[in-house]
Amino acid sequence: MFPGRKQIYQAFAAHLAVRLVAQPAPAAPPAFPFVTVEAKVRDWANVAPGEMPYLGISLYQEAYLPVDRTQTARAGGLYGNLARWRLMPRGWIYVRTGDDRGTAQDVLADALDAIEAALFPAPGFEVETLGDLVFTARIHDIQDTDEGSLGQTAVAKILFELLADQGLG
Repeated sequence: MFPGRKQIYQAFAAHLAVRLVAQPAPAAPPAFPFVTVEAKVRDWANVAPGEMPYLGISLYQEAYLPVDRTQTARAGGLYGNLARWRLMPRGWIYVRTGDDRGTAQDVLADALDAIEAALFPAPGFEVETLGDLVFTARIHDIQDTDEGSLGQTAVAKILFELLADQGLG
């Protein structure tokens, strides 16, 4: 039986939280520690400065991808099964800037680098599979950034892509 959407989205948020939020010793702290990672999105005005850097993840878009052999060949064999679900959660990143934190561009770049590193597969693997729940979990696009109109808060929207085999419940 294939996993359901809820299980995949929860596993995705948990995967990011473990790799982005500083854990108690003896775990090594992330290079750019987030304070909050959650499977919901709050408006930036409802996230206290002490909760930033913040990553909220929301359901955004899904697509059913039936694939025939011609499409599979053109895609370089990416879609090996008959069909996949393309789940695309969106992440909202809020960071504090200024003072000793750096410019908005620098802080957002560090946050985005940390998220990219969190989705980098373990040694010996080519893709991140969230423990074999999905075919791949990756960043699809950085959609938008706001680097100054919110005072000392900078915002970025990031779109993720999770490919799951057909039969998703």
